[in-house]
Amino acid sequence: MNYERDTDELIVQPIDETEEPSDRSHEEQHAHYSHELSDDDKEASGRAIVRTVPLLYGFLAGALFHDLAAGLAVGGAVMLGTDLAMGQRSLFRPLLQRPATVACPVIAVLAHGLAAVIAAIGLTAPSALRGMRCGVSE
Repeated sequence: MNYERDTDELIVQPIDETEEPSDRSHEEQHAHYSHELSDDDKEASGRAIVRTVPLLYGFLAGALFHDLAAGLAVGGAVMLGTDLAMGQRSLFRPLLQRPATVACPVIAVLAHGLAAVIAAIGLTAPSALRGMRCGVSE
């Protein structure tokens, strides 16, 4: 093998020392990105996480116990509960208002009946069952 180089092809240019050095600082040589989210974006991403994590855990638990339907049902119930706890920011509250107004009287009657059966057995009925009411509370 021949490791010699042809020096005839090498072009050498002298450095021009009369040029002023660049005044640009290091900061100006890269793109500026803001990694801060606005408060609304932070809140929206937090709400999205709160809604999706229970479903993912439900899926994983369902896969672990070989019953995806049960896992997703439990995950969905937890997700629905956390979503409804968000108040005005809830996605499901407007969707569930109509069914809740229809189902609430039936649930209240069942709760009162269950409280009466518990009291007839001789046990103390939970106050939540005895005091269940529908409509606007004072």
